[in-house]
Amino acid sequence: MCRAARLPRLTLYTGPFCSLCDTAKAELAKVQLQSPFHLTLVDIHAPGAEHEKWRRLYQYDIPVLHLEGRRVMKHRVEGERLVQKLDEWRRAWEAGEVREAEVGGGVEVPEGEKKK
Repeated sequence: MCRAARLPRLTLYTGPFCSLCDTAKAELAKVQLQSPFHLTLVDIHAPGAEHEKWRRLYQYDIPVLHLEGRRVMKHRVEGERLVQKLDEWRRAWEAGEVREAEVGGGVEVPEGEKKK
């Protein structure tokens, strides 16, 4: 099954006064010129229950980058590796190997990072 292309969705979990986050944003801007995507920035230190969960999970790890709800990088964004991951996702999407419900719903947290 081949379906229409769509841009992948990335989420960068970030915070204020974070030089690694600034570097990650600059690297994302370079990658976006080569491999377009939608980007959402989430300040884990912003008020609110939604941000509290990310603050607890990533307070010592920002920047953290998710691709379609799955963590793909933390501490830094590696441009070449990200382009590779975006290309892999696009091929899977176009082949019908990724369902819309999987990419638009809740965020998957890697097993080792789940808080008990």
